[in-house]
Amino acid sequence: NTNQLLFPPNQTLGVNGVKTGFTDLAGDSLVASLERDGHQLLVVVLGSENRIVAATALMNFAFNAFTWVSLPAPAPLLAGARAAVTPATPASVMVPVWQRYYVNYSVDLGEAPAGSALALPAGLLTYYVGGQEQGRLPLYAQRR
Repeated sequence: NTNQLLFPPNQTLGVNGVKTGFTDLAGDSLVASLERDGHQLLVVVLGSENRIVAATALMNFAFNAFTWVSLPAPAPLLAGARAAVTPATPASVMVPVWQRYYVNYSVDLGEAPAGSALALPAGLLTYYVGGQEQGRLPLYAQRR
């Protein structure tokens, strides 16, 4: 393995792969995967004179200038008399540090579907940062 981020003296905490390479057009290249605090980051370096220095600088920049904001699942919303509506999995969004307070969401509920404990989507949770849509999560009805 030629990914120097995995081994001393350039070993970087949390780096767990991925691939080094070289082509005439791209020069030395590196795709590096890093996991810290339960969040995964991918860094891609192409055409650098020192891919290890460049990748390390990108990783440090990402963790200093950006933060992950846990997306608040709305407290179980009632979609019907006997159903709580929640996203299937919790989510987070990576935003510039200064935007962390601008994360908000909207909820669009449909009729609570009948059936099993985890049924078809009962609505949609849409997340925004500063008014720009960042993602959508289906909401599921869970019978009580």
